[in-house]
Amino acid sequence: MRSRTHWLALCALLVACPQPSETKEETPAPKGPRTLTIFATGDVGSDTDVCGCKVRQMGGVARRAQVIATQGEGAKVVVDAGDLFFRNWQLAPRYEAQARETARLHADTLKHFGAPAMAVGERDLAMGLGFLRSLGERAGVKLLSANLRHVSTGTAAFEAFTVAERGGVKIGFVGASPELAEKAQAHLVYQRAGLRAEPALAHVEKAARDARAAGAEFVVALLHLTYANAHTILDALEPGLVDLAVIAHDRSSRQLTLSREARSAYLMPGDRGKWVAMTKVEVVPGAKGIVDVGAIEEQTKQIAAIADRIAAYAKEARPADPKVAKDRDATVERLAARKVALEKDLATLDTSKRHRLSGTLVPLDKDLPEDPVVLTMYRAYQDRLGDVNRTELEARSDMTYVGNQACKKCHAPAFAHWKTTGHAKAWETMKRTRQTSNLDCVPCHVTGFDRPGGPRRLAELAAFVDVGCESCHGPGSAHAEAPEVKVAFPREVPERVCAECHRAQEDQKPFVYEDRLGKGHGAAAK
Repeated sequence: MRSRTHWLALCALLVACPQPSETKEETPAPKGPRTLTIFATGDVGSDTDVCGCKVRQMGGVARRAQVIATQGEGAKVVVDAGDLFFRNWQLAPRYEAQARETARLHADTLKHFGAPAMAVGERDLAMGLGFLRSLGERAGVKLLSANLRHVSTGTAAFEAFTVAERGGVKIGFVGASPELAEKAQAHLVYQRAGLRAEPALAHVEKAARDARAAGAEFVVALLHLTYANAHTILDALEPGLVDLAVIAHDRSSRQLTLSREARSAYLMPGDRGKWVAMTKVEVVPGAKGIVDVGAIEEQTKQIAAIADRIAAYAKEARPADPKVAKDRDATVERLAARKVALEKDLATLDTSKRHRLSGTLVPLDKDLPEDPVVLTMYRAYQDRLGDVNRTELEARSDMTYVGNQACKKCHAPAFAHWKTTGHAKAWETMKRTRQTSNLDCVPCHVTGFDRPGGPRRLAELAAFVDVGCESCHGPGSAHAEAPEVKVAFPREVPERVCAECHRAQEDQKPFVYEDRLGKGHGAAAK
């Protein structure tokens, strides 16, 4: 059952919001509610397919497209709250070719969706301001950031808002980018691009007012800010100035929620494209606020459940024990008071002049069907990776990895045990998922790639596929030539070596280093 604070917030809901300013063009006033479904992502970080997690594999551009195509009602609107195009804010030179192709795929999917707007995250600037602008043009999307300025001129680097019409509704979109205090890396990215970030509150407020003045009936804020900062901004704004906020910067997820004192609704779509946030909106002509339909439905169910409990008590025989009977009477009295309070909430809530919202997070689980059009786009992208990544990679030291067969000659028992492990099947996973040319995946499924002394080209991987001996113990060329020369880690492998690939993720089976010690080859093999 929900907390008292939540229900007080629900009771408060929204007070009046400013009306859009009159426009010169006279259009007939809509006679009834119009329905929109807003699909939102954020913190995707360039991911294009399932995340590879061992517990629950989720994500993928083609699955997202299928959800958008088959779910929701009325006009559909797709937006992104930033950090869509790149995984990191700084890219190694060898990854730049793949990063460009991946970013272009995401731009093409935005175009496929007809997305009107996205916020600018700091990682979106990883390859420079010019390349980001080219992605926006390719996608046909407005890149929004109300608080980013050119250092040299002080002028706005991006548009602060845009207004798009969908299903007969004029929707305003406002964007904001991370403030410098939120992440040190943002300062480095902005500095490299010749930009600076100003505090977002005043700029978001002005952009929302400008969107209303431009005729927006419903305003969506795409806030690439921390949850704490975004929440502070939403609470500081005039009630109803922003109807719905998509918050993305903490890489966490949360379904549709009313902000404190119900000033606006917000949601957080998580990271890596594993969810798509779906919000159904009934835009009511002349509305002066919003109401969370889902909360009302849940409250109505609670009222019914309490009524059922009271009725059940009434059917029971009165307990013979006076103390038990008194306790039961007190329980029924509390339930009745609770029911009256919840009914009063609903009775005093006028929903006829409020936009009605209901939202959820749709998980993009691996077994979901994929949209055939976007899947074709994705397959073509995978094929292009084979072209761009089979070129000569940056020069590094001479090869010092020798491959598993060199180890097998002297370490047959250990090699035989290794063949029974998941490490020995790592490349099969890559082939099954068609990721053999994806540089985001290759290094953790082969031996020595992207390391000093390892293979430099995809064409050189034949002897190094799977996570072999040298992945854990280090390059073996010197040891193979002279066994008295030890490899870097002849026995127990340090946790930092494992952590290069076994990175902690909240939705993945935890990798506990201590639990894995001794399980690599077994006591007999050692």
